[in-house]
Amino acid sequence: MRGRLTEWGIIMLVPLDIKNKRYWIEFSIPYELYVDDQDITALRKLVLKRINVKNIYEDWEIAESVKKTVAGLFEQGLSVKQVVNEIAQLYGIPEEHVFEVVDDLLVLNQ
Repeated sequence: MRGRLTEWGIIMLVPLDIKNKRYWIEFSIPYELYVDDQDITALRKLVLKRINVKNIYEDWEIAESVKKTVAGLFEQGLSVKQVVNEIAQLYGIPEEHVFEVVDDLLVLNQ
């Protein structure tokens, strides 16, 4: 394949429940993306290199920071959908888990 190689990485936070206690695992996945310069319709080759666990946090460590950011975004007038999208991008948390945090905050503030 003639083309170019681009090196990227993904950093994410995902929840993990262990014995009714939630932890957050921060990890990165470096990968290489090969793109064929001759044929833009050709399949691309994605090579995952490894998974690196960067840190493990207790729920309260992540929740406190996320709650402050969520509150600030609501104060700026963003919708729930916009807040969820923004938090997912900022923290690397999958949207379904961000919805849980936002829902909990909305219930507490009623």
